[in-house]
Amino acid sequence: MVERSYSTTLRDMFGTPFSVRSRAILPMRIVEHPFIKNAKPFIGNAAYMALASGFIMTDILTLRMMLVGGYAALTCYHLVHANPLRIPLRWSALFVVVNIYKTAQIVLERWPLGLTEQDEALRSAFFDRLTPAQFVRLLALGERREVTDGTVLTVERQTCAHLFFVESGVATLSIDGGEVAKLGRGGFINDVAFQQGDGAGAYGTVQAAETMSVIMWEEAVIRELIQHDEKLASSLAHVLMTRLVEQLLQRYRLQQEEQYEKRQFEKHTREGRRADAKELHMREEDTDPSPAQTAHQSARTLSAQGDARWRLHTSETGNSFRDSLEGARTRAKENDGHALLATPTGTPAASSQVHSTGPGSSATPSAQVDGAGYSSQDRAAAAVSGRGDATSRSCDVVTGLSGIGSGDEPLVRPTPTLAQRSATGTAVGPASSG
Repeated sequence: MVERSYSTTLRDMFGTPFSVRSRAILPMRIVEHPFIKNAKPFIGNAAYMALASGFIMTDILTLRMMLVGGYAALTCYHLVHANPLRIPLRWSALFVVVNIYKTAQIVLERWPLGLTEQDEALRSAFFDRLTPAQFVRLLALGERREVTDGTVLTVERQTCAHLFFVESGVATLSIDGGEVAKLGRGGFINDVAFQQGDGAGAYGTVQAAETMSVIMWEEAVIRELIQHDEKLASSLAHVLMTRLVEQLLQRYRLQQEEQYEKRQFEKHTREGRRADAKELHMREEDTDPSPAQTAHQSARTLSAQGDARWRLHTSETGNSFRDSLEGARTRAKENDGHALLATPTGTPAASSQVHSTGPGSSATPSAQVDGAGYSSQDRAAAAVSGRGDATSRSCDVVTGLSGIGSGDEPLVRPTPTLAQRSATGTAVGPASSG
């Protein structure tokens, strides 16, 4: 039996037999280092955690950066193996390169070279839909100019080959010869014709109202740029449309404010006129009364005068009636005795009725009293005075008057009846002339 000896085994410089030599990419002293062997699990887990975190990011720059870190860690994880998987290793390295390139593009897009602070402020205020890099390219195609006062930039319904942006200053927009709006900082000039296409006429006549600073672009150059950059075309169209709508809304607000001020002015004018008219009317009432007031005052004056005349008339009439009645009574008394003597005995006229008011009282003949309350002496006095029934009726009227003259008592008091005298206990006799 032959014994074979394997005492002479070929080994490499690290002492590893060639029969078991690995296909490691890194040197074996690195791959076999204890620290690397302990760090492998952490490197692998960190790589996949970075990839998973990158996929949930909403910001594209953060996503790219997380993908770069994840694939870089995954590449390192494959390198530290003695027998690495070369296909995943190569693709991981390729993903690292691609994401680094896209990250650099995003950084340059957000922080481009050549963008000044003034341009950044202008972009943030009026071109916010454009990225800083797009705005830099747009500015590179334009030209900044100073426009003097009175310069006509566009003519209504005529073709203009330029698009203007007002950086400072004010311009007037006129349509059909009448000024309709003012264009200030942030406004576009000839933007409507630019959006309508080649050959479109200007919307109105725009003239500088003062010294202006504008950015001017050739329409042909801008159209060529947006044909090759769809994102820029979309962003620029959005900016133009937004500025147009803002100008229309501003114009509408100005018109509403003007109408409101006009209505307020008319309201205050009407109120002022009413106040002035009221004050004038009050002054006229104080100085010159109105016809209605004059008529009312005249009516009151005439009424007062009529009342005074009536009182005077009734007072005079009452006094004349009283004087006549007193005279008639005096004459009746004188004739009454003769009439009584001439009357035969036993007749009703000669019979006297005597009533005693008490012991020792004297009896006095009384005259007969009619239903109106007048005695026969009053009727006789009226007959003797020659007035007849008219005087009797006048006595009735005068007797009913009260409060005429200075006193409150009636001018002539009616003679009480027999029943009334009996009720009051007064002696029946001839009525007094007083």
